[in-house]
Amino acid sequence: MLGLNTQSPEFAKFQKCYPKPPEFTAADPPEGKSPAKWYKRGPNQRPEIGVQLLESVNRAKLIEMQPDRSVSTHANCISILAWGGMRDSNRDHLFGKRDEGWLDVAESVRAGKLTRAKAFDEFSILRRNGGAMLGMGPAYFTKLIYFFCSFQGTAFAFRIDTLTRLTRMSGAIPESMGCR
Repeated sequence: MLGLNTQSPEFAKFQKCYPKPPEFTAADPPEGKSPAKWYKRGPNQRPEIGVQLLESVNRAKLIEMQPDRSVSTHANCISILAWGGMRDSNRDHLFGKRDEGWLDVAESVRAGKLTRAKAFDEFSILRRNGGAMLGMGPAYFTKLIYFFCSFQGTAFAFRIDTLTRLTRMSGAIPESMGCR
């Protein structure tokens, strides 16, 4: 159950901002960096992932990949992070040393074993004190969580939850969203 309150003032503001939410299809043009090229440019000691990475992706393709268990969580993370534009230096830090548990968290999110909030907290812990996810802030946590939750029916709830938090923190919809 999603626990989405469609009667909330935040939901009404969200609907006003997005009367017709965007639609994504696999036929849309490629977006972001090429996962195959991005990962190949990484550190020499990067882990082998055992699958061929895609040359190009877009949002629809990333969402489509999530329930496909023949595509590893590792390959999915690489594709999401490349699509999201992660800097090469952060890629090298993340993949240039032993895993330190971040792939376990990603797998738990993908398997539906962690709530969005708990996943965010777990990724945050791994970022602290020079951990494996150093340099990888909330923008990347939310990308991983969003795509891993997208096929579970919770991606929309995740967007609403994020909007609700922003709205409550600021008292209004952020101007950058183009809504009043």
